[in-house]
Amino acid sequence: MKSEKAKQYIIEHAEKDENTCQYYVHDSEAFEAVSIAEEEMKQSAIEAFSSFVVSYCNESGKKDIVKDSEHYIKVFEELISK
Repeated sequence: MKSEKAKQYIIEHAEKDENTCQYYVHDSEAFEAVSIAEEEMKQSAIEAFSSFVVSYCNESGKKDIVKDSEHYIKVFEELISK
């Protein structure tokens, strides 16, 4: 999985070294790009888990899980945010 937002952030903040003609980013911008990617991955995981809980459990007849899906999704969000 690639983070397009993080990639775009790096492209926008890259600077060119006049001596070597190579591009670089400052460490603070690299850390920000990592944070962007982490948040994007977290949201993707939450969406996938939510889809699984609602769709798969509903199709397989696990109505009790679907009924409490909001609770399970909230617990999942808390676990991946630690």
